[in-house]
Amino acid sequence: LWIENNDQLSVGVAARRQDIVDRLLAFGPLSVKELAARLEAKPSALYHHLRMLLAAGLVVEAGSRVTNRKREQLYAAPARAIRLRIRPGDAVN
Repeated sequence: LWIENNDQLSVGVAARRQDIVDRLLAFGPLSVKELAARLEAKPSALYHHLRMLLAAGLVVEAGSRVTNRKREQLYAAPARAIRLRIRPGDAVN
């Protein structure tokens, strides 16, 4: 996946969001609870960031599973790598 526009870039620059994407790239699909454990954060602190990453296309919903009779949404990175595309001479960059 290439980050090519300012909207994706502005969402992706926050440290917490970078951490989320890094964990999803490293571990594959995770629930919010699993992601929070790997980030040493509370799940409630991640929902806002996940919504922004989803809207920017930097995270995707990757199905769901039932754990202890509760449905858990799984999240994943949309590709195996995420790269920044810079176009020299392009004023948008």
